[in-house]
Amino acid sequence: MRERDLIIIGAGPAGLSAAKIALEAGLTVAIFDRGLDYGGQLNKQTHKFFGSEKQYAKTRGIDIAKILFTELAPYGEIGRASCRERV
Repeated sequence: MRERDLIIIGAGPAGLSAAKIALEAGLTVAIFDRGLDYGGQLNKQTHKFFGSEKQYAKTRGIDIAKILFTELAPYGEIGRASCRERV
């Protein structure tokens, strides 16, 4: 059994952002999601978003999910389990 400081339910934009902040603070993190991919509902968004560049303007939701996930890469391994898998 692996021990983690924080368990995050949901691998959508809020969950990935929470994971990044926790990892920056030095916590170990596990992310649980009902889906098999990171990004949550962003993976269904094929249109380009409006707004400022900081809010990913002119970026498709599916690409925003990839961006958010790659921002976690410098922090090493993140525990991840789908609710469809046995944990």
